[in-house]
Amino acid sequence: MGEARKLHQILVNLVNNAIKYSEPGTQITLSARGDPSAVRFEVSDQGVGIRKEHMPRLFEKFYRADDPAVRRTSGTGLGLYIVRSLVTMLGGQVHVRSRHGKGTVFTVTVPRAETTARTRPRLAVGAH
Repeated sequence: MGEARKLHQILVNLVNNAIKYSEPGTQITLSARGDPSAVRFEVSDQGVGIRKEHMPRLFEKFYRADDPAVRRTSGTGLGLYIVRSLVTMLGGQVHVRSRHGKGTVFTVTVPRAETTARTRPRLAVGAH
């Protein structure tokens, strides 16, 4: 999976979650900023939010918070796990801020492709 495809999947998963856990008519925002070394994406919503006790496990494979607002929606518990995995593959970081009942903000920061290519170790393939 190429870098553009990974970024696309990350944003699709985060925006889908924002839609899934927000009431109709509430605001969902996607923003992006860049500097010479990195690009930062933010997805914020005014949805149900995430309880503090669920935050440490949020990116675990198959984890779904035991919360009535979460249980009303369908899901496998893979979306945020995939987000974290893809962000890690891109050499980036993902952070979350949330207030239960108020909404959530996911921030993804990834190095620019040119920066990554210059700093990533190169592998030599061949016989020794």
